[in-house]
Amino acid sequence: MRTLLETLQQRLGCLYLSDLHTDDFRPWALREALRVPPEDYPLEQWQETFRYLVGGVPSMATAEELRALLAQCATGF
Repeated sequence: MRTLLETLQQRLGCLYLSDLHTDDFRPWALREALRVPPEDYPLEQWQETFRYLVGGVPSMATAEELRALLAQCATGF
């Protein structure tokens, strides 16, 4: 099974995983992550994705809470 980051890479057609956190792809990656049901990936995957796209990981207890923060970040782009 792919990681959440690998799924985003595939869905957005990025050649490299590192493309996801560039200015060209980050807004799209954040929005695409919101289309993924929280139960499809474990909390650790959501934390890794948040860390990779936004930086740092807040002390959130659930994937749903991390998705809500990703949504707030997505509106900034």
